[in-house]
Order: sequence, then structure tokens, then C-alpha cells
Amino acid sequence: MQMSPYLNSTARSLQRTLTDEILPSLVDELDLDEEEQRKAEEWLQDTPSVFRTFKRHKFTTSFALEALRTTLIWRIRSLPPLDIAPPSPFIHCLPAKCWDPFDRPIVVVQLAGISETGHDLRPVLLRNTELLRLNLAALNKSKGTAPILQYVALLDIKGVSLSSVAKIDLLAWCMSEMLPHFPGMLAAVFVINFGWTHSGLWNLSRRTLPRAALSRVFFPTEQELLEYFSASSLPQDYGGELPTLIDLPDPLHLHISRSAANHKDTVINPETPVCPTEVKESTSTQEAISPFSLLNPYFGYPAMISDAAAPTLYYGRRRKRDLFRTLLRLFWMRWRRHLTASFFCLLVFLTIAVLRKVTWMRRWRWPISSASALLGVILQLPPSVGAGTLWNVAIPIN
Repeated sequence: MQMSPYLNSTARSLQRTLTDEILPSLVDELDLDEEEQRKAEEWLQDTPSVFRTFKRHKFTTSFALEALRTTLIWRIRSLPPLDIAPPSPFIHCLPAKCWDPFDRPIVVVQLAGISETGHDLRPVLLRNTELLRLNLAALNKSKGTAPILQYVALLDIKGVSLSSVAKIDLLAWCMSEMLPHFPGMLAAVFVINFGWTHSGLWNLSRRTLPRAALSRVFFPTEQELLEYFSASSLPQDYGGELPTLIDLPDPLHLHISRSAANHKDTVINPETPVCPTEVKESTSTQEAISPFSLLNPYFGYPAMISDAAAPTLYYGRRRKRDLFRTLLRLFWMRWRRHLTASFFCLLVFLTIAVLRKVTWMRRWRWPISSASALLGVILQLPPSVGAGTLWNVAIPIN
């Protein structure tokens, strides 16, 4: 994914609109304090994030602005604070200069660590994804050339068993709830340590992934992995020359809020679940709104409403199937009487045509049977003799 000069200027134009018009209205609407306003302004300065949202909505300005406003409200109300816990041990971001051939940073996800965790992982994944976004922003500031927009992920599934099927709902949540607020951050996923025992789990997982995501999933061997990534960019765990993952520094730790250092008692183990009072999303209730409800600002599209934020799209975007269903419903509401009357008239016409055909067939059958009976009386034949026999009797064949 590359950002051309035209798209870069368009993304910056969206940033100005968000900063000058949308953010001041949200400050008044949501009664934001200075800290929340500062965090919102910091996110609005992240041009790659704005561009990725712009691309997700096919470079349609109105849709992109609506999605950015929704994401901004979600970040203010639902994003967990970063100083609650350090990055999770099952997500590792490799140090700078450990990139793929297209100069994209590498992130390693050890799926066994996720499957072994018993508590709710959604706040943990949200924090780590936000740290990945901050790391991209820091890399772009230090690089100063073409911006880095995406990561390349190494998904290590070693030690994952079929008992991880219960985590499939977590993947569905990531696709429907989390990724719409962090779109386009993964360029490719390389699944490593894949064996025949994982085929059943993959068959279940692929059903929750869209076609565009499936085209970015690869299953390389260790040799193919080393051919794509240089050995100097991979840790020893995967055949590279770098130290092991445990010994490598993780740049995600650099983006933890400084308040964690001043309040060490607030730092908890990353495996400890977050209390409901620390994450505002868990205290708010969300309810689905009918696509055709008067309370739905996105008429025709499924939406959700909560007591902590404005209504948002249920799937994070406007789907074409919902648009088609809405147009079909509106067409039926507009032309229902005409279509019903036309169908009734067609039914009456077909009924009359069938009755006329039946009457015509009966009208021609009666003279033939009468003539046969009269000829039988004249020739003194029994009534059981058919018309063909009468014809042969009346006109003998030599």
C-alpha cells in the first residue's frame, strides 16, 4: 500500500476538516476535558491512520469522514488506557531495521499464548493494537521519507490445539469490532509451524475471514521464510541470526504512557483482566437498532446505540447487501399497491383464458359425440361402438 501525493493531500484535507469542524463539535457534545481533547488531537495528526480509513471506504470523502468521526468517538469512550499494563508477551514487535523486502516492520504473534489465556482478551488486544499504531507513527517521524503504512505479521501457531476452537469468536470480534477502528495495518500474514493437525482449526477460521483477508495469508516453509526475509531480520526462533524473541528489545514498550513509571502500583500483570471501572466499554450497554428505526441515523443500515457514545454502524461500514435490501424495501413500499393490482389483473386474465379454452373444447366435443350416436342409430349398431368403427362401417375400405 502506497500513498500518492494526491491522496496524501486529500488525507491532510480530511485532517483539517476533522480538526477544525468535527473535533470542536465533539468537545461540546461529549463535554471532553483537556486530556481527552489532547489525545483526540494526537490521533488526528496521524496521517497514515487517516489515509487507511480513507482507503477502506474506497476514497469516498463523505463515508471516510463519517467513519473517522465514529472512530474518534470510540477512541474517546472505549479505548483502554495504555498505562494499565505492559504489552502482552504473545505479541512481539521486532526492532527497527528488521523489515521485509518492502521496508515494512515485522510483528510476531504467538497464538499459543492467546489460547492459554482464560480471561477476556479484548482489552489486551485493543491496547496492543494501539501500541502498534503508535510505533508506526514513531517510525514515520524518524524515517522522514515515504510513510510506512502496514506491518507484516508472523503468526506462530506452534502448540495450538483443537481446544482453541473456543477462541474463534475472538477472531470474529476482531474482524467486526476492532479492525474497523484500525483498518489496513496488516499487509500480509505468514503462518508458521503449520501442520496437518491445524487444518481443522484453519477451516473454521477461514469462514470468518473475508476474501480480501484470505488472499494475504501465506503458509511458507522455513526455507521459504528465509528466502523472503533475510536471516538478519529474523530471530533464532525461526532460523534467523537475531537473538531469540525473549532477548530482543520490543519497541512497543517505549510507547507506554509515562504515568506508568510514576505510578508503578498501577502496573499489573498483562495476563490479569482489566477491571470494569478501568475500561469504559465494559460499563456501557449496547443495543442493536433496527435499520429502519427513526432513532437510526444510518437509515437502512444496522446500527448500535450505547449510553456512552453516539450510534455507530453495527459492522463498522455500509455494506452493499444492506443497501440492496433497503432499496428493495423502499421499492416495495412505493409500488406495493400497483404491483398487487397488476398481479390480481393478471390472475383474472389467466383465469378467463383458461375458462374460455375449456368451454371451446367442450363445444366442439358435443357435435362429434352427437353425430356418432345418430349414425349408430341409423346403422343399428350398439352404443359401445366408437367413432372410428362407425367411420369404417360407413365408408368401407376396399
